[in-house]
Amino acid sequence: MTRDSSSSEGSSPTTKGKAWYVNPWVWAGLGGILFVTFGRDCTRRVPEPPPVLGNAPAFALSELNGTPITDQTLAGSPYLVQVVGPDCGDDCEQMMVGMLKLHQGFEVGVLGKVPVKQLTFVMGDDSVAKYYGDLADESKVDRKRWYFVRGPDPIIAEVVKAYATMGEKPVDKPWMIGFALVDGSGRCRGLYGTDMMEVNRAFYQAEQV
Repeated sequence: MTRDSSSSEGSSPTTKGKAWYVNPWVWAGLGGILFVTFGRDCTRRVPEPPPVLGNAPAFALSELNGTPITDQTLAGSPYLVQVVGPDCGDDCEQMMVGMLKLHQGFEVGVLGKVPVKQLTFVMGDDSVAKYYGDLADESKVDRKRWYFVRGPDPIIAEVVKAYATMGEKPVDKPWMIGFALVDGSGRCRGLYGTDMMEVNRAFYQAEQV
């Protein structure tokens, strides 16, 4: 997930010439995950959920439209967490592609809709928040299942740090946590990278919780 700092320094999601959601390779990748994930035998035995890594951190922030949201808002529902920011360049694009694939996958599922929600913490100024808000609108995501959350960057950084301590590798920047899976009882069940194999693993284990 890491990139040379010289390649992302000063980059902004608002300066890219072509948005990821109009790239045909994105949709080709989406077709791939749907084929791989949903082509499994629908009668398979679902294994036990992954082990608990720790308690997910509490937070009290707001959605991009100003609606308050806390960890209690999501109580009882499993959810996936990611973080995006103003200077993560292609790393954030890859994460958003993965999150969109998961969003589409949860809608249809293997045995029906998967009741897993999604949470994107947006760090940065108003222009970054607008970029991701517009991205969600352009992609026609279900904002009742996928929340875009904003707040003071230091507070989001502390929330992310709590997730990062549950992993095996240190995290230099907030978005490097990839995806975190939280069960309906508020316990973190997994941390995942952003490549296709990890996105599929996140989907499969989200079904289990």
